Amino acid sequence: MRWLVRLVFIGLIGWSGYWFIGAKGQEKVFAQWLETNRANGWIADSATMNVTGFPNRFDTIIEQLELQGPNGDWGWQADGFQVYALSYQPNHIILAWPGKQVISNRYGSLTLEGTEFRGSIIVAPNTDLTLERLQIEATDLSAISSLGWSSYATSTNMALFQDTEIPTRYRLGLDFTDVTFPGEFMAALVQLGQNSDVISKIQASAYISFADEINRNTINAGLPDWDMLELERLEINWGRANLTMTGQLTPAANGYIDGTIDFTVENWRMLFEALRQTATLRPSELALIEGALMGISQGNRLEFTLRFDNGKAYIGPFVVGGAPINPVY
Repeated sequence: MRWLVRLVFIGLIGWSGYWFIGAKGQEKVFAQWLETNRANGWIADSATMNVTGFPNRFDTIIEQLELQGPNGDWGWQADGFQVYALSYQPNHIILAWPGKQVISNRYGSLTLEGTEFRGSIIVAPNTDLTLERLQIEATDLSAISSLGWSSYATSTNMALFQDTEIPTRYRLGLDFTDVTFPGEFMAALVQLGQNSDVISKIQASAYISFADEINRNTINAGLPDWDMLELERLEINWGRANLTMTGQLTPAANGYIDGTIDFTVENWRMLFEALRQTATLRPSELALIEGALMGISQGNRLEFTLRFDNGKAYIGPFVVGGAPINPVY
């Protein structure tokens, strides 16, 4: 019996030593990461950082985290950031974002806040820590832009999975419920008989191809450039109007995005009237577009293609606005 007690005692001492070495190692890695970023011209600071969770977990609790790129291209400020990992499976971690999170770039900032704002991440068990899976979910998520608009969602889910055959290709899935967008556009639809200022469902499935895998090396350099977005399906249910989109987009050399998106719209006139009230196009241009859409529509159902080329957006031969800007620029 004594030998069993000794064995258990030795095991406890060994496990305790492993945990404390691992905890100190995590603290050291985080401190070195901040120092490396500061040496590269970043603002990289946190008020406190502690590792708890003995004996089975490594729980890293960070408060008042601030990251800002040297050129102001990218920034992140967090009231708190928490990383939870099982001590026997350190490549699978749980993330939590308590409090406010502010994400910024050269165009402005976005403040995020929600209840149960959390995620999980699995990386390959190698030195590069290649991203294999990322999932994020939140309830009662609010987003407030420095540009003056805000949005809200009752539930939000996002997943990114690495393709098993093409390592630089990732599958993206999005699922939002009960979403509100900026008030001007929502109010226009309500006035036109939409009878709802809430989008009941937004679901998307797409593939994104990058120039390289997403791993600790490429993230330290920013993010790998994207090469192609293949939109399998984007579905939006908004009261009496339903919208479905498929398409393919690529980054253009001029800083815009090229490609095509195919639309199928139920009750399209309602959405067009909202476009009429919010667009910057001249009345004559809107009249031409409306006439063209009426010519190809089937009653309340409309199918058309939106084409992005050389910085402009087209429906058929008509320019209807500017093409999206590549967020990398």
